[in-house]
Parts: sequence; structure tokens; C-alpha cells
Amino acid sequence: MTTSDPRRPSAAVPVRWTVAGVVVTALALLLALLMSGNAAPRVLGDPGALVRWGLPAALALHHVSLSVVVGALAFTRGILALGPDNEGLRARLVVIAGRAAAIWAAAAAAVLVLTFADTIGHPLDGGIPWGEFGIYAWGTTPGRARVVVLAVALVVLLLSHWRGDAQLVALTLAASTVVPLSQDGHALSSHNSLAPVLLAGHVLGVAAWVGGVVVLGLVADLLRPGRAHPGVVLDTFRRFSRLAGIAYALVFATGVATAALRIGSPAALATPYGGLVLAKTAAMLGLGVIGFRHRRWITSATASGSGPSAPAWRLIALEILVMGGTIALAVVLGRTAPPAA
Repeated sequence: MTTSDPRRPSAAVPVRWTVAGVVVTALALLLALLMSGNAAPRVLGDPGALVRWGLPAALALHHVSLSVVVGALAFTRGILALGPDNEGLRARLVVIAGRAAAIWAAAAAAVLVLTFADTIGHPLDGGIPWGEFGIYAWGTTPGRARVVVLAVALVVLLLSHWRGDAQLVALTLAASTVVPLSQDGHALSSHNSLAPVLLAGHVLGVAAWVGGVVVLGLVADLLRPGRAHPGVVLDTFRRFSRLAGIAYALVFATGVATAALRIGSPAALATPYGGLVLAKTAAMLGLGVIGFRHRRWITSATASGSGPSAPAWRLIALEILVMGGTIALAVVLGRTAPPAA
């Protein structure tokens, strides 16, 4: 009889969720790009199809992988209780954080290059004009912000494989990237000084919430009956539920405030930009309902001392799918000029 390595994700549940999440995210990204018109060639300064399609995809991958890094490290450093019974989970989380950090670093590099090409309207099939790239990377606020994010991602990649305080440093660094990420072009172009602050809070809330839910999916096999003590599972869910509730409130509040600043008037909801806002809001409300169901399950499970049931895990799977679509909508929304612009 062989014992599976707890560091390796189960081939049954997490892989199936991952594939489904990728498909849903890709479809939502495709529909949002077509609906917003971002996929259409520009009349002036068109960067080419590779950039028009590749940049949103790279941004979605960047946001998801950053979230998983934050989620895995948050579980390791606070959500998962210390104890010998949790060593298998802790080892799995270290692997997840390291792999996600590698994807994050690669996505950050791709976003830097693709954003440069998008900004100057330069197709990449003819190569990268390094002189102009250097000016963008070091001489502009968005460029410097992307360079900082890439540098932090590489440092987090190194630290994520270590134990102890190194993981806390990695978590702090990963979370701190909300500051350079808030230097988004649309946030900087807003006349309201609150825009970067709202965006930073939004990114931090998404990272903690989405990352935590995805990490739960990736360790699902280790939290099933017979693999983990029911008390450990309930304690993990209770701690994450508190964090997720705060993160959801932060994401929803900052998202609504940011949309209100950019839309300007209710009439703008009839535009393609307004349609994306409404679709994202509907998805967020749906995720709130799922979160409420989770909370009810945790309350009843605590009273009975039972572990996660099959419906509870199906809710988490559904949450991951909806989150993937929501992130895709958010990416396209961030790259779409508001009606008043």
C-alpha cells in the first residue's frame, strides 16, 4: 500500500477545478473583450492582435497567481493553526506558494512588456525597441510600478520556499504590491485623489479573498474525512471565513465606490462600460450569497462537530468558477475607458 505525498495536489479534485476555472475565465475574458470593443484594432497606434489579446490574458493570470501566493502564505502564517497534525497541509502550502510565485513572476514580466507595447502602440512581432522600453520602464510612473512588482515577485519566489519568518516577509512583500499596482493608468488619470487608494484596497481584498478560496480548493484532498482531524478542518474554515468576510466587504465597497467615480451618472450604465460594471456587480452579489451559505455551514458544522460535506465543497468549486469570471470582467473593465472619458 502506498501513501500519497501530501505536497502533491490530488489529481481528482484540484486539477478538475483548475481546468474548469481556466475555461470559465477564458470565456468571460473573451466575451468581455468583444463586448467592450477592446479586441478591435485601433485606428491609430494599434499594438497588434498579440498585445490586444495577450495583455488581458496576462493580467488575469497575474491577478490570480498573486492572489494564490497571498492566500497560500496567509494560510501558512495565520489561518492554519500550528501543530504536528498540520505538517502535511503546511508542506503542500509551501509548494503551492512557490509554484504560484513562479507563475506570478512570469506573468509580471509579460505584463510589463505587453503594457509597454500597448502604451506606445508598437506591435511586438517586429521585436522590442529596448531604448524606448527603458524610457517607459524607468521614466514613467506605470512603467516603474510594473518593474517594482516584477522585482517583488522574484524576491517572493525565492522566499516562498523557506520556512518561518521568511514566509511572513514574503507575505508582507506580496501584499505590499497593492501600492504600485494602484498606480494604474485609469486610477492616475482620475481627477479624484481617492482613486489610487480605492484601487489599492480593492486589489488587497481580492488577493486575500480569491487566493484563500483557490487555496482551499488546492488542499481539498487533505481536508477530507480520514486525512485531517475534523477539529483542524473546522478551525481552518472558521479562521478563513473571518478573513473572507472582511475581504469581501472591502472588495465590494471599493468596487462600488470606484465604479461610481468612473461612471459619473446612472445613464452611463447603458453603455458597454456600464454593462461590464453591472455584470461584475451581479457576480459579486452571487459570490456574497455563496459566502453566506458557507457561513451557515460553518455554524452548523461547529455545533455538530462534522467536517466539510460534499455540498460544501461543491460550493467552493462554484465560488472558484464565479471568481474566475469576475476577475476576467475586472481586467477588461480596468482597460476600458469610462463613458465620461
